[in-house]
Amino acid sequence: MTINYKSLAARLRFLSSVCGLALLTVLTTTGVVAQVGPPTNSTALAGTTAYSFAQSSGTYSAITGGTVFQSGATMSTNAVSASISLGFSFVYNNRSYSSIFISNNGFITFGATAPLASTTGPLAATTAFEGAVSGIGANLLASSVVGATPEIRYETLGTAPNRVFVVQFKDVGIVSASTTQRLNFQIRLTETSNTVAIVYGTCTSAASTSTPQIGLRGSENSDANNRTGTNWTSTTQGSANNSTCTLGTTNGTTVPASGLTFTWTPGSTWGAATYSVLPYLNDFSTWTNGLNTADIPGSNVRTWPSRGDNSWRASTNAVTGFTSTVGWSGTLGNTATFAAPAVAPAARFHDYDVSAGIYGDMDFYLNMSSSPIGLYNISLVYNNPTGTDALQIWYSGDGGATFTQLGANVTSAGNNWTSVVRQTAGTATSVIRLRGLGTFGSDDIYIDNFTVTALTCAPPTALLFTPNGQTAGTLSWTNPTSGTPTNYEYEVRTSGVAGSGSTGLVTSGSVANPTSSVVFGLGT
Repeated sequence: MTINYKSLAARLRFLSSVCGLALLTVLTTTGVVAQVGPPTNSTALAGTTAYSFAQSSGTYSAITGGTVFQSGATMSTNAVSASISLGFSFVYNNRSYSSIFISNNGFITFGATAPLASTTGPLAATTAFEGAVSGIGANLLASSVVGATPEIRYETLGTAPNRVFVVQFKDVGIVSASTTQRLNFQIRLTETSNTVAIVYGTCTSAASTSTPQIGLRGSENSDANNRTGTNWTSTTQGSANNSTCTLGTTNGTTVPASGLTFTWTPGSTWGAATYSVLPYLNDFSTWTNGLNTADIPGSNVRTWPSRGDNSWRASTNAVTGFTSTVGWSGTLGNTATFAAPAVAPAARFHDYDVSAGIYGDMDFYLNMSSSPIGLYNISLVYNNPTGTDALQIWYSGDGGATFTQLGANVTSAGNNWTSVVRQTAGTATSVIRLRGLGTFGSDDIYIDNFTVTALTCAPPTALLFTPNGQTAGTLSWTNPTSGTPTNYEYEVRTSGVAGSGSTGLVTSGSVANPTSSVVFGLGT
């Protein structure tokens, strides 16, 4: 048998390690917080998980302190603020935030990614910010009505634990109407209750109608909770992420009355997660209701978000539509071929409809404190037929407070099921996070057979193959300094994974520790 040593040497890798056995394989072929939606249908699960909407009338209280972001004519050029501190932690859609960005086009956003300055329709935008609140989302300019004093101001009011962060848009108008239109409104975020409110001040009509976006967006634009209508006393829930409310030309109910308040209140929160003991296997065969319909594959699992195209679901999911509980835009992208060891349903990240840079997380809460050498093996099988979308594997030892990525991104390896292995230390409050990274690709990401085991012996490192002519070679490695195996077993293969049988197997054998190399022949 003739071996391609260049390929052979380039593909050396460890696949697994167990006490008394370390498989050396050569391939010759190439804290949990509220998760509240916002679902577009506030009664999706009897109203328990959605942001509920309420309309009321009160008194508009303008703020005069705080900090001015923009004023006067500068407001007529699209702009986004630097990150602005809220002064407290605010929970929005399962994440806690201490800062926001302000767009002078009538909205704010959450997350590390700022909106584009040119964005005028934030609820339908594909930018990878993690949420948005739109008071009057449109191409806003400084109003040129006589007596107008345009500005955008923000201030934190009150004392803990009931502070309110207020962003105030004063005397603005939509681009096609700013010479006659005069709009005033505030976006208010309340500490502890985590409610979102839009409060309107004095608003006057323009000579022409305009259609701004009003409401909330989740982490992806398939997940919006917005308003629509022409009568501001009786708006209804939007039926698409670009639904709008109409600002009319005759004042009265065609514009918001001073004191009109739209309030969104978060629903149920996650209970404390159960930390599962090892060994742990999740084959994703059973999905149950967490904070949405069939959004978690086990009581020790939490997903974020609970709906929208970037939510993890069973690969067999067929629930779609803007007002559905799942919120997927469709089921296209389902191109993976199922073959052993994967069995449907697997877990699926719907990249086909997820914009670039937007992600979804699946967190596994595990008690990883049983290994005598403090090491744990994480493995899964992965299928991502094409594209640059990717899977990331993260680890937290403090119950999800902080995370560290384990290894590089896992990218497409064609339409086949690839073994992915990571090793890490562990604690009794460990969380393994699987994160799908979207690119609006041609197909979706799939994972199956997620397994975590405690290692009782450490694997060798620095595996090296050195050819000796055309029919022989030497495998060498570095022995671990602790948790040393009693034996090493090795295989040389043209195909297959360690221990997968005779197909593709060229030769195999075993050596006793502390041997650190083995010479073998491969025949002719």
